[in-house]
Amino acid sequence: MALSFMSFTYASNGGGENVCTVYFPQQIGAELTYENYNAKDKLESTDRFKVVNFRENGDSTLIDVEAASFDKKGEEIYNSTFSYTCKDGVFRMSMESMMDPAMMEAYKDMEITMTQSDIVFPAEMNVGGALPDAEMNVTVTSNGMQVMEMNFKIVDRKVEAKESITTPAGTFDCFKLTQTTNMKMMFMNKTFTSVDWIVPNIGNVRSESYNNKGSLESYRILTNIK
Repeated sequence: MALSFMSFTYASNGGGENVCTVYFPQQIGAELTYENYNAKDKLESTDRFKVVNFRENGDSTLIDVEAASFDKKGEEIYNSTFSYTCKDGVFRMSMESMMDPAMMEAYKDMEITMTQSDIVFPAEMNVGGALPDAEMNVTVTSNGMQVMEMNFKIVDRKVEAKESITTPAGTFDCFKLTQTTNMKMMFMNKTFTSVDWIVPNIGNVRSESYNNKGSLESYRILTNIK
């Protein structure tokens, strides 16, 4: 079912207006469904994101999103609520919203502390342009004792091209973005690259993740919009 979307426009502190290009649905009740596959095209899990609220917070506009993940048998394994933000003409996504649900589920009964910078998308993106880096640090404690510390850095974010992508949800004219993620967790260091195809008013329609040898490890596709 097609949705009618509007643009985020709000008064800036200077009395003018900043228009934010939003990479997510902007209608309460809108829902996106994704399927996650391994490199052998085997379904691993399904994710669902639903817009539950629209609100103003000072000079920011927020989209509150309810997220749920399901294993390949359809059993819910994780759910959470977070917000996407539009401020000063820039759309911002928390790195927390990009975390692996299975990892978060493993520590659900422990205390999790996060410090992070947002993943930002300017109102205008141009092919060949660079986007700001982002970083997140996660500390997991139990009964006052540190159990785990993780650090994620997203670097070399670039707008590589504009391409048309077809998924079960439809055909979309997208920006193709590339980036490198460095992850440190206890004694493990891992670097991988990813490719994302995003479209205004919807967001990500396809993602691919590659190991440091350039081999495909996994991919995600948008399968339904309602």
